[in-house]
Amino acid sequence: MKKIVSSLVAVSMLATAAIPVFASESTPVNQAQVNSMGQISEALKSKVEPYVKIENKQFKLVNEDKLRQKISSNDLATVKQSINLANEGIKTVPMTRVEGNAIVAPRGGISVLSIEGKTDYELHWWGWQVWLSQSVVRGIAELGWAGVGGTAGLIFKSIGAAFAAGLMAKAIEKFGVGNLPALYVEGTWLSIKEMTIKKQT
Repeated sequence: MKKIVSSLVAVSMLATAAIPVFASESTPVNQAQVNSMGQISEALKSKVEPYVKIENKQFKLVNEDKLRQKISSNDLATVKQSINLANEGIKTVPMTRVEGNAIVAPRGGISVLSIEGKTDYELHWWGWQVWLSQSVVRGIAELGWAGVGGTAGLIFKSIGAAFAAGLMAKAIEKFGVGNLPALYVEGTWLSIKEMTIKKQT
């Protein structure tokens, strides 16, 4: 149980970051720049990635004039909106480190890797990725988010019932309550209601 709760602390930091308080389904997004899953296209990510750096635990655009020559003004507005949402979300994550162009869980204690999958997270300018081990997923399914105690319980309560329930409802719908595997979950800052949930490989 202690392993589940400590694993949930890492996941809860991501989940808290992934749901900025001001974000809502009515947040305006230029849908032409976002694919059908509410995610920034891989092509746009590839073009923008070299122009995004992390400084002082914040994503920043660099060489914006050069970037303007490679993407449309609508794309640039979408990128800036995503970066602003990412930076708001990151403010709530107390323990992090930078790896490449992502903010990740610190080494030592939070990232749990086992034969049943890992529990970890990465925050990017475009969105977030989270891995939940099978024991964490099943613990949440059995106890419910509200049943998670300590710091993890407080953080999960703060992210809101809609996100927490939505994640588990989608996982149960896809895999069945008795067959919940280790999960990989990916979402964007621009469309918090849309997320990709699949089995960890």
